[in-house]
Amino acid sequence: MGGGIKRGKHMLRELRTEKRVAGELKKRWFMSDLQDLVIWQDEDGGITAFQLSYGKYHAERTIYWKRASGFAHLRVDDERCAGMAPATPLLVADGVCDSAAVAAQFCALSREVPADIAAFVLEKLREYSGRNDEGGHKPG
Repeated sequence: MGGGIKRGKHMLRELRTEKRVAGELKKRWFMSDLQDLVIWQDEDGGITAFQLSYGKYHAERTIYWKRASGFAHLRVDDERCAGMAPATPLLVADGVCDSAAVAAQFCALSREVPADIAAFVLEKLREYSGRNDEGGHKPG
């Protein structure tokens, strides 16, 4: 999953946005053609949640972590009906995740993500991998 990744379109790069809703957590989005990372930060810059999507454009999945509730492994369901445009994507519970492979790919893609953010997400991915989660929420 992560071998042979070179700089360029594969690297996670931050989408800069000035739009911020008063009273809401700061949201930062890092995007590549292989993975997307969205993080939510409190006023002190602490990460309160993240969503790492992988398998983009085919069998997309997401590892979601939230400080208050822990981990979830989700599948992006954008079911297409014959002759119709894709439905609004929904996140639905999914089964076992090869989180070690996802973490290795993230490590290769995250060279342009701020080091503190990349280290935090990688630490959580390793923690998730050690839990052998099968799709349920686990405190973390």
